[in-house]
Amino acid sequence: MNIRIDNILFAPLLLALSLFAACGQEESVPFPDEGNGEVRLDLSARMSAGGTMESRATGNEPVFDDFADGSYSFGAWVCYHEEDPKDFVPTKNGYANIPTAMTVSDDGQSWLYTFPNRPATSLNVSRHIPIDIYMFSPRPTTGTQAERPDAVPFTSGSSDWMWAKTSVEGGTLTGDNVSVPIKFSHAMTCLRVAITAKHPGSSLTSITLNDRKSEESKRLYASGLLDLAKQELVLGDKDRTGQVKVSYNTTLSTDPAKPTYFYLFMPSPAISEGEIYEGDFTLSFVFNNNAAKTEFTIPKTINAEGKPMEIGNFEAGKRYTYR
Repeated sequence: MNIRIDNILFAPLLLALSLFAACGQEESVPFPDEGNGEVRLDLSARMSAGGTMESRATGNEPVFDDFADGSYSFGAWVCYHEEDPKDFVPTKNGYANIPTAMTVSDDGQSWLYTFPNRPATSLNVSRHIPIDIYMFSPRPTTGTQAERPDAVPFTSGSSDWMWAKTSVEGGTLTGDNVSVPIKFSHAMTCLRVAITAKHPGSSLTSITLNDRKSEESKRLYASGLLDLAKQELVLGDKDRTGQVKVSYNTTLSTDPAKPTYFYLFMPSPAISEGEIYEGDFTLSFVFNNNAAKTEFTIPKTINAEGKPMEIGNFEAGKRYTYR
C-alpha cells in the first residue's frame, strides 16, 4: 500500500441555506444606501494551498472556478478595520457571521447573503472607511453559531474547514463598487482513503483513526476553535482524544480504476516539538455495519513525488492518501 501526499482539494459540503435563516442578529438589516454614501463589495473566492514544502505540488494556485459546479457555504463578518483585531465591530447590524452561499457555474461565481428580513446579492459598506472581512467554510446549518471570528467552533471529521481574512483600505472603497478577492486556505490536515469493494452493493459505514499511545497521551483533536483573525487553531487539552471517527454509509465502487474516496479532516496531531511521527496511528473500518478484523497502520514513511520521506507530523494544508 503506497501513501502519497499532495494539495488538498477544496471538499466542501453542499449545504442548502434557507432564505430566512437567522444569523444571530434580531435587528433588521438596513437596505443598501440609495444615495452616494456606500460602495458595493463584489467578492470573488480563490484557493491557496498555504506554505510551500518540498513534498507539495507546485504550480498555479487553484481557484474555485476550477472545481465542479455547485453551491458552497460560508460564514462572513464585515467589520471596521483594526490593526490589532479584538473588538470585531460589524459595519452594519447583521454583518456578523452572515450565512453566505456561493454558486459556481459556467457563468462564474454568484453570491447570496441571507439576513433575517431579506436575502441580498451584495454587501455594502461606507466609502473611505477601511474594513476587515473574515470568512470560514463550511458554515453549519444547525447548532450554536459563532459570535466572533476569533472563536469559530469546529469538529474533526468530514468537513474541510477553511478560513480567510481580507482587509480593504479606505482609499480603495470609492466609486459604486469594488472587487474584493477572498483567498482561502485550509485549516486542517487531511487523510484520504481510496477503497474498492470486491462485491457490488458493499458500503463503508465508518472509518476511525486510532492513536496507539492514547492511554499515555491523547494526541488527536476532536474539536477546537478557528481564529480567523490570526489564522490559528485554538486547541486545549479538553479537545484531545484517542480517536477520530467519521460515519459515511456510502456504497463502494467495484472498479479499481475508480475507487471511492473518503476524507478525514483534523488539526495536526499533538506530536511534541522535536519529535516525529513514529508510525503509531491506525485506521479501522466498519463495512456493511460490521467491523473489519484488520486495522491498517499508517507508516511513518511516505512516497512524496516519487521520493521516500518521513511524515514528521501531519501538516495543515496537506492531504495524505491511502490507496
